Amino acid sequence: MNILMISPHEKNINSGAAGLILRIGERLIKAGNKVDFLFRKDLKYFFRNPAYSVFFEFPSKIRKYISEKKHEIVDIYGHSGFLVSKMNRINWKYIFRTGGLDTRYFYEYYKVQEELRLQKYSWKFKYRSSRIFKREKIAIKNANGIIVMCNQDLNYIKNKFKQQPKLITAIPPGHYGIPKSINSYNQREGDILVVAWYGETKGFRYVNSALEKLIRNNPTLKITYAATVKTEEEIRKDLPKNLVNNIRIIPSPAHDDIINFMDNHKIFLLPSLFEGYGMAYLEAMSRGMVIIATKTGGASELIIDGENGYLIQKRNIQEIVYILNKILNNKIKWKSVSSNACNSVSNLTWDNTAEQTLKFYKEVLNSNG
Repeated sequence: MNILMISPHEKNINSGAAGLILRIGERLIKAGNKVDFLFRKDLKYFFRNPAYSVFFEFPSKIRKYISEKKHEIVDIYGHSGFLVSKMNRINWKYIFRTGGLDTRYFYEYYKVQEELRLQKYSWKFKYRSSRIFKREKIAIKNANGIIVMCNQDLNYIKNKFKQQPKLITAIPPGHYGIPKSINSYNQREGDILVVAWYGETKGFRYVNSALEKLIRNNPTLKITYAATVKTEEEIRKDLPKNLVNNIRIIPSPAHDDIINFMDNHKIFLLPSLFEGYGMAYLEAMSRGMVIIATKTGGASELIIDGENGYLIQKRNIQEIVYILNKILNNKIKWKSVSSNACNSVSNLTWDNTAEQTLKFYKEVLNSNG
């Protein structure tokens, strides 16, 4: 099969969207398919600002690029393919792929933030959002097939979009396999790990407040904030004073370093207010970590509360503190949840993701839609 995979992001195996496409594509190539990749920096732009170039130029440039190539499947991440979706397609099919719908993002996060009067958004933001939603609607309407990561997005499309293709599927991302030996509670020197960019959407306001309370009775806790993107200096200015000495901050670690952090910490804490899927949850579970997450994205499908992890209500500081105390003071419970976490995701590998993707491509090619 001749496949073109496109992402408006920078080519980076460690990033979410681009990493997803690269990991799947590499395995499709090993299976005997021809796969080409196209990322933002592979094209030249008039605008120097990356946000402008992606929003205004990328959709038209990939449309021109596709018209000059010959592929059976064109798999485009996000709403950038809305112009491609309008093209006449005789010998090829267009796949709309997303790791998290922008429309679901708006209603799950931004709308709630305004209702709670935590944030107020300008008319510029609302105008830009409305344009994104229109693009998403067009891409979904005209796609030959849709791939999302979780059932939340799949159900959202089926319930909210009147026009959609018949072929829609949820294919979760993968991990690199369960280690032969999982580190025990005592082998893990770190206590709590958070892997996410440092921002409101990832729930850091509540994480900081919860850890500030926890540290009062556990002054020796070892905490790591990794992949924060923001600098250590910026984050330390925002931290409560009594947390500063307990938190190690690693703004841009390599993927291998993140895996090492997961192997050497007991609890993975990420109570996000919104997740498209949350690939970090899956990877952490595959390394035997005990997860504390909210019911958004893939976490609600991966985790059975109290058995292989914990699902909490959004913005609930007391619940975070209660579960952290419960796990950190009970090695037997930690071992049970850790073991269940590994077992429950054992089949969710990148090889499995690629296999399901190829199967869906064939289904779309054989369809009349």
